Amino acid sequence: MKTTTNTLPDDQQTLQQMVLQMQAKLVQKETLILTLQQALLGLRHRQFDRSSEQVATIRNYRLLPIKVKFSK
Repeated sequence: MKTTTNTLPDDQQTLQQMVLQMQAKLVQKETLILTLQQALLGLRHRQFDRSSEQVATIRNYRLLPIKVKFSK
């Protein structure tokens, strides 16, 4: 649901509650992104560890920014 100035409530308490809910959702999404990035690093490390022909270390990888679209 897209929030516009026409759909926002007028009372301060409700607005504060909405902000707190949005912050909580943001923290959840940031945590998910960090978890996925760590999993990706682990998979890359497994794929390119010393037992494979290519030797690579995790610090050689750069994580590219990704756009993640979350549905409600």
